[in-house]
Amino acid sequence: MSRENLELVQRLVEAFNARDAEAACAVLNDDAEWRPAYTGGGAVAGTVYRGHAGFRRYLDDLAEAWREIEGYIDELREVGERVLLFARIRFVGRESGVEMTQPITGVFTFRGGRVGAARYYVERREALEAVGLRE
Repeated sequence: MSRENLELVQRLVEAFNARDAEAACAVLNDDAEWRPAYTGGGAVAGTVYRGHAGFRRYLDDLAEAWREIEGYIDELREVGERVLLFARIRFVGRESGVEMTQPITGVFTFRGGRVGAARYYVERREALEAVGLRE
């Protein structure tokens, strides 16, 4: 795998932090799947956002619940054809103003030089297992 996939994930995180849907869509496949660990005010049970419209809807859903939300990359790691993202996400509640920081791990797959899917995990162990690794 080339460094390009690591750079795609970096660009996607930057676009997410800027709430720049157009920049995010530039690195996402038209039919990309986005599986967040959290959205709105809590955990998501099986929600999948599909394609560019789905990613835009995801950003809108976040904006409804959070005044601020920002991701901080701790590490990017190549695992075969996938990329593991180890990060922290900082939230500030829209109504409450309560701030929290949550470690999060993402698994990214690629197709045609763009992100084909992203799945996030609250438990690092689950993400590692998803790519066949252990702590």
